[in-house]
Amino acid sequence: MSYTVDATCPRCGSRRIVLGELTRGRTIGPAEPFSFRAFAARLSSLRVGARVKPTMAACAHCGLLWSQLSVESLMTHLERFPSDEVRQWLRHAHDTPL
Repeated sequence: MSYTVDATCPRCGSRRIVLGELTRGRTIGPAEPFSFRAFAARLSSLRVGARVKPTMAACAHCGLLWSQLSVESLMTHLERFPSDEVRQWLRHAHDTPL
């Protein structure tokens, strides 16, 4: 993930951005990659979600932490074993949280 010098916090607009990475600390042996599992997706705890890159940004003013994932990966995650709620959300162009 790369940020330009003029990056601002999406929540508060501050330019006091700290770049870093998501880490598990020290691990012995291979570690599974981080992924995003949607709460609304059925059987979410039984399957891998959308893979998240470990690079992150944090706002030194409001504390928001953010990253980015592939939209294609997120949609694939939601389309596997969707609940009725997810199925309805995917069919409609609602601009609402899921």
